[in-house]
Amino acid sequence: MTDGLLRHRGSVRAVLLSGLLALAVVLAPNTASADAIDCQRTIAKGVTKFVKARAKALQRCEDAKVRGRGDLLFPPDADCLIDFKTSTAIAKAASKLRSSIAKRCAGDDRICGTGDDDLDMQLDLGYPATCANLDNGACTDPLDDCGAVGDCLDCIAGSGVDQSIAVYYADLVPSNPVSESALNKCQRAIGKETTKYLISKEKILSKCWDARYKGKHAAACPDLFADTVTAKAAVQAARNIAKAEAKKISKICKACGGEDNRCDDVVDPVNPGVTPLGGSGAGDDIPPVTISSLGACPDVTVPAGASRPAVPCARPIGTLADLVFCVDCVTEFDVDCLDAARVPGLTTYPAECNPVAPTATPTSGPLATPTPTSTATPTVTATQTSTATPTLTAVPTTTPTATATPVPTATPTVTVTATPTVTATLTPPPGATATVTATPTVTPTATPTATLTPTPVGTFVPPLKISAAGDSITQAFAADCTCNVGIGCLVCLLGGDQPEHSWFDGNSGAVFSVHDRYLQIDPAITSDKSASADGSEMRGSSNNFATQAGSIMTQVPLPDHVEIELGGNDICNRGCTNPANCGDPLYTDTQWEDAIRAGMDILVAGLPLGSTVYIAGVPRVHDLRPAGLAKQTGPSDIDCDAIWGLGSVCSIATDGGILNGEDITTRLIAIAARQVRYNEIIRDEAIAYNTNSNGKNPRGIEVVSDYVDEFTPSAGTTPFGKDDIDGGDCFHPSIQGQNLVATVAWAGNPDR
Repeated sequence: MTDGLLRHRGSVRAVLLSGLLALAVVLAPNTASADAIDCQRTIAKGVTKFVKARAKALQRCEDAKVRGRGDLLFPPDADCLIDFKTSTAIAKAASKLRSSIAKRCAGDDRICGTGDDDLDMQLDLGYPATCANLDNGACTDPLDDCGAVGDCLDCIAGSGVDQSIAVYYADLVPSNPVSESALNKCQRAIGKETTKYLISKEKILSKCWDARYKGKHAAACPDLFADTVTAKAAVQAARNIAKAEAKKISKICKACGGEDNRCDDVVDPVNPGVTPLGGSGAGDDIPPVTISSLGACPDVTVPAGASRPAVPCARPIGTLADLVFCVDCVTEFDVDCLDAARVPGLTTYPAECNPVAPTATPTSGPLATPTPTSTATPTVTATQTSTATPTLTAVPTTTPTATATPVPTATPTVTVTATPTVTATLTPPPGATATVTATPTVTPTATPTATLTPTPVGTFVPPLKISAAGDSITQAFAADCTCNVGIGCLVCLLGGDQPEHSWFDGNSGAVFSVHDRYLQIDPAITSDKSASADGSEMRGSSNNFATQAGSIMTQVPLPDHVEIELGGNDICNRGCTNPANCGDPLYTDTQWEDAIRAGMDILVAGLPLGSTVYIAGVPRVHDLRPAGLAKQTGPSDIDCDAIWGLGSVCSIATDGGILNGEDITTRLIAIAARQVRYNEIIRDEAIAYNTNSNGKNPRGIEVVSDYVDEFTPSAGTTPFGKDDIDGGDCFHPSIQGQNLVATVAWAGNPDR
């Protein structure tokens, strides 16, 4: 935030504290062998990776259809499961799942079912004799060996992911991304944010169960009310899921909630720990019938958990809040059922995941009519194939009979699962060869032959180049400095910037930067943070936002994704919080708005069509003094007070005495209030540009603020603790802090 260059040493108060901290959590040892535990952990982690790959591949394809990417080559009715790139990504992920299981569970030859397998699927791993199945689907094969377990979990995971994706996208009302941009962005947000939540929850649960396998706790995952000492992982999992759910709900309401960016009605969350999102009552939501033709939520029930009763999803969709609840609820059902299926030795498979379907009951007389079942998806059976490329067949939709009454939901659940396998001995996922009894399907199935190569019909297009406007946080000033007492420590601090550790595009390996994450999507994506510089402000300084925006416009090639991290210096470089006390007080609302607009006008006018501008919130400067005071109570070679006393490190927030007539308590309270207000203005300005309600963005450049409110995770709401700041100036982000910034920035990134 500040240059923080030290020209002399101040008096150093050496603090030496010694102590002993002991924490022991004693759990009963797992009775399974080490090989069994290793196998179980591998299966659980492999499923998580498969779910992520399948969900992201389908979501990218569906999103491209909604936003019209590819035009006539990618019509709204295109089947993503036979899109070449999508199906290839899914097949690759399925192959990785099976190979990882074989490697850890199949004995010395690493081939499941050959006779030398060391583990029994039932006795050692706790799996049932047959696959647990999902919602009366096709996952019913015997679990004879680890290969069958891989097939089973591929089947359940594929069915669950596809069911969720179908609820997000299958019934969307076609919208024009240009003339109906607000509706189109709303529809995209529903699919994008709920898919992100699905992946996030799956990962959180996997991490919690892995801690259980390693003997770190003995609780269910998640459990909000577990003991925070002996089962911290279970409690933290519940909290993390709650945060992710709240963020998802808030973002969908923001995108679909009209001018106030809020749902009109209260949105009921599914998980405990999430406060219902209060309705605004404004009456300006995009009507759900305009968004989707899904008239009622599918009739599935989220299983009860350690800290939550079972939650039925079925309800009519009459409001936006109903639609938000529905996509949330179906996602919970699919993730929770898959989660239980992959850890059979640690939890039981809930009855809600595969409810017993009512049998047909004939009436007396020759004209007896069977009673229809209550599930919208007919039971199908998967047939093994010995060919390397199985025939792909979409899972049939509900098959009505001439005399059957409608199923309870107005719109049946659409389950689409067609994962092509890549080895000769693999079992195709559900839908590969579906046998439906009684009545032929109404919907025709798409069945390419084994020799047919699907024609590419579209793909997700990531940014080609990402650029940043930022200050010394982006330059990673002193990120790896761990002390400030002694010449050796000061050498690190005087070294200044460490751009290799930057949250944005650091490549040191110590920080998992935003660019690192993009490179996992496409190694050709480039980055440029040359516009950013130490000491930069949103408004003041010689290298403010407008100046940096102009610099970005000179880059060759121009970026199509720009991230903005500014604002800390706009607080740090001011002399007081009350205008009556100095000539350079904190900026007013009008000054702040003008600064944002000055830079934003340049970007939206010059960036290529289809570009995104992503604005991070102003960091919580008021947290850093408490964090520094906590940091200096540890190692004796850290004295934050002494460094701050030199007067060059954000004095308005770090000076513990009287500054321009204001004591530290008064200043920190006022800074906190200003920081919130600055972030609210960033959010409001982003909305105005994104919707072009200010008339300044007719070219439709996407403008997104990561700040929503004080309850939604963002750069502006993320607190910094003692380990998140460096030990040099006790102010800038440490390596851990840079990772934290990168993680927060990536979580809200609209372009991934």
